[in-house]
Amino acid sequence: MVAPALEHYTQDPLLGDVWKRPGLAPRDRSIVTVAVLAKP
Repeated sequence: MVAPALEHYTQDPLLGDVWKRPGLAPRDRSIVTVAVLAKP
């Protein structure tokens, strides 16, 4: 389990800033997801 404070700083910016961005296409959102998951 991730500490609540750490989760706030990692998920809120990603989900709030990236996913809700009006000009971001679903394809680009998928690319962001893959890039984040593939990061070592």
